[in-house]
Amino acid sequence: MTPSRQFLYGRRSGPARGNGGESFSLGGGGALRLLSYNTPKGIGLDRRYDLERVLAVAESVEPDLLCLQEVDFGVARSRFEDQPAAWAARFPGFSGAFQHNVRVQAGGYGNMLLSRWPLVEVHPVSLRRGRRKNRGAQIVLVAAPGGELVVVNLHLSLTEGTRRWQVERLLGHSFLHRHRGT
Repeated sequence: MTPSRQFLYGRRSGPARGNGGESFSLGGGGALRLLSYNTPKGIGLDRRYDLERVLAVAESVEPDLLCLQEVDFGVARSRFEDQPAAWAARFPGFSGAFQHNVRVQAGGYGNMLLSRWPLVEVHPVSLRRGRRKNRGAQIVLVAAPGGELVVVNLHLSLTEGTRRWQVERLLGHSFLHRHRGT
C-alpha cells in the first residue's frame, strides 16, 4: 500500500492568473531563487544526524522556493523529529506541502515543497513502479508575483530504466498538459 499522508503548511491562494504566457518574471526584474536539496533525512556526509545543520545550509541560500527530498517524520534514525514541521517553522510565512512516500516504522519520509508565495494547487504523484520502493513527485501551482508558476519536486529511482519510466509518467500527467507554458 502506498502511503498517502499529506500536510499543507502556511497560506493557500485561490486561482491566480498568469501574465498571458510571457516569460516569467517576479515583477520589478527580480530573480527567483530555487533550492532543490536531498536532505538525506538530516544525516550529513559524516554520518551524523544534525537537522539544524541541514536547515542552516538551506537558510543560507535565502531561497524563494525549496524542493526537498528525504524529509523524515516519526522515525528513530532522526530522533522521531517531525522534520516537515521543523522546515515549516524555519521558514515562517512560507507555504508548504509534504508528500509521504515511504513508510518506515510508525513514520516515514518523503518530499516537501516550501514557497515564499501561496500555493494554488498541489498534486502528489506516485512514481512507484511495480514492487520497487515508492518514489514520488509533487506538481505545485504557485501564485508568484509575475504570475502562476508550475513547480515539480521529485525524487527519482537509482536505476536508469525506472527513472525513464518515472519521467514519462510524470510528463504525461494531465495537470502539466493543462498548464503548459505556465
